[in-house]
Amino acid sequence: FSDDEKLAFEKEFLGFYLTSHPQIHNLLDIKNLITHELDHLEEEKEGTKIKIGGIIESIKRIFTKKNNSEMAFINISNEIGKTVECIVFPKIFDQYKYLLVKDTVIIIDGKIDSKNDKPIIIVEKISKNHFSA
Repeated sequence: FSDDEKLAFEKEFLGFYLTSHPQIHNLLDIKNLITHELDHLEEEKEGTKIKIGGIIESIKRIFTKKNNSEMAFINISNEIGKTVECIVFPKIFDQYKYLLVKDTVIIIDGKIDSKNDKPIIIVEKISKNHFSA
């Protein structure tokens, strides 16, 4: 089996990558661009401004009841599989929806909120790399 096939099997059968991560180089490249690691967000207070990075694991798009505007809930993870939920409200979603592609490495500027004592991120800006707007 190729390395990519092994990683796909690991993710499918274990639910996480065991031996490596298919985006490991891209994930490591953004380390100097972020202010917080995903596995340390619990230590931060609500309202704290952060810049995090990770790979998009899932995207759930919905339409708001009030204005029928599209928004999204995304989960991003780091190289060790730590995942955090991020909320992309309609105004921000309209600006950055083209970047919301599963398995893409992104950088998120936002602030910490919480749901059931778990940190969630209210997204303010999304970029694909440090050259993005």
